[in-house]
Amino acid sequence: MVAIAPFRALRFDAGRIDLATATCPPHDCISTAQRDAFIAADAHNIAGVVLPPDAPGDAEAPATPNKFQRAAALLDSWQKDESLARDARPAFFLYAITSGPPEARHTMHALFARVRLDPTYTEIRRHEKTLKRKKQERLHLRGATNTDTEPIWLLYRDERGWVEEILRSNAFDEVARLTDEEGHEHRVWRIDRPEAVAEVTAQFDDRGLVIADGHHRYQTALDHHAATGRPEHGSILACLVRDNDPGVRIEATHRLVHGLSFAFPEALRLAQSAWDATPLALAAGPAETQARTLAAALGAPGTQQCILLGQSPTGRLEAHVLRPRGGPVPAGPRGRLDTLAVTLLHERLLAACWGLDLEHPEEHLRFTRSTLEAVQAVASGACQFAVLPAPEPVSAVLEVAQQGHVMPQKATYFVPKLRSGLVLGPLDEAPPVPWTEQAGDPSKFKWRMPGLD
Repeated sequence: MVAIAPFRALRFDAGRIDLATATCPPHDCISTAQRDAFIAADAHNIAGVVLPPDAPGDAEAPATPNKFQRAAALLDSWQKDESLARDARPAFFLYAITSGPPEARHTMHALFARVRLDPTYTEIRRHEKTLKRKKQERLHLRGATNTDTEPIWLLYRDERGWVEEILRSNAFDEVARLTDEEGHEHRVWRIDRPEAVAEVTAQFDDRGLVIADGHHRYQTALDHHAATGRPEHGSILACLVRDNDPGVRIEATHRLVHGLSFAFPEALRLAQSAWDATPLALAAGPAETQARTLAAALGAPGTQQCILLGQSPTGRLEAHVLRPRGGPVPAGPRGRLDTLAVTLLHERLLAACWGLDLEHPEEHLRFTRSTLEAVQAVASGACQFAVLPAPEPVSAVLEVAQQGHVMPQKATYFVPKLRSGLVLGPLDEAPPVPWTEQAGDPSKFKWRMPGLD
């Protein structure tokens, strides 16, 4: 049973600190150069905590000195000068992000809460595999700061929209508003009316959750709790979003292939054993124009196709739209997972046609979400060729997870991205308890919002 709880957040004082310059995108969405630019623009930027810079003489944590201790000291200094302050009362927070071009703006609504960890991955499910890379940095940062410095992103199903209705009808106290460097508007309201807190808490007793973004941080939190055994470490700061929220979408992540023994013409020939290939005209001209052509040809979410991009023997860029030979692939023993473009790409192209080891795909793959970067990488020879899959629909994520399966690595990139630094969660509060346990005998509980059909 899922358990969520309000919490006493750490937040920048919006009266003293410019939230637009003190916050930043998630740590794994910015480069070190971008991190340095954020910090140079504002010494209070949270990037100095979530992606702390290295320094000469640093030791490997937990030995001293190290960058994680500096991140903790920075957080402490901000609290001492009161630029970062702890809320006096526990609260939930309604979070709204409005993004998109002027002619097509959409708003995503979400809930900031603490969520009880589930080491069995049955109440909180993952939806994709993770790359075999170190999680130690996130572990050391959580241990040094004793704080969740960024939320993970969880999806829940609520067809009627009860949770959002409760939150929006109780959003009286706006505590943050900013427009970021990409023109996205972020707004946060505190929800602390006892009746509203109880209603929201009760809504999640019978809802499963799926990790949209933050798989590594979630596992890190599990590892941290297992290592310390402290009850207050048994929850995680999360941003909960309804799966059919009109402001949410998934962007495709493209594969840049390198280190194979054959060039593009042979890759195309091998692919045609399992895929029908249709040439896609790429006009000569700027890479930006070619990237727009590729993006337009990717297809709608859920389309079972991908684009293979490479260089001909004469050095000209070539693109081919690949579709499964024999027509659309139906659901198989693994249900929805068998129908996804990213599954077909990994299993029927990377592995079956080109011989890649799917347990270690990073040995021959790099990843980018930018069609422009894919064009530039192929044209410059930074990679041998690129594969651009169609994006997946958000509904597929919940369906695959609920069926007990996981997508390949880097299958999804959820947008809009949450803003780091709006709300931080100290790890010193009692773990969340399901509402039915708080209320006692459910038969004596007089009111509850209707559940799902």
